[in-house]
Amino acid sequence: MLRSRISAAIAVVFAMIACAAIASENNVGGLRGFGWPNSDKDCFQSSSEVMINFCSDPKLLVIPMTFEFSGLTWPTARISGNGSQSSWCQAMAFHADGSGVVNAPVFTTGSPSIQALPLGSLTPGDEGVWHVECLMPQYAQLQRILQGSRP
Repeated sequence: MLRSRISAAIAVVFAMIACAAIASENNVGGLRGFGWPNSDKDCFQSSSEVMINFCSDPKLLVIPMTFEFSGLTWPTARISGNGSQSSWCQAMAFHADGSGVVNAPVFTTGSPSIQALPLGSLTPGDEGVWHVECLMPQYAQLQRILQGSRP
């Protein structure tokens, strides 16, 4: 009896760990992103769990992602503009042959406060790999990308 309770408790702990791992992949922080082209990587710096563009010109931040489930996903960026200029983000999935699915850019309001920016729906490519590109003006912030299973 005791052995079965211990086994059940261990199973629950492993299930919780597995769920936490999946949740962390479905909720990717902006700190995982990198500046593109590589010459712009120094424009982005982290502060309080967000990536901020400190260069005077808008710069592109790329956040690599993986699909955690099959079918459509509805990603959302948690991002800001800088008060006078908007940030935009675009989700992209690619197939092994190099062809891809690209969503149209979605613009923020330019608000300096971080807000949820839905990026439409996206179907996984052959490899289950995708990324989000965000063009961010000076002082704009990217907090995270959320992968949703439905709108």
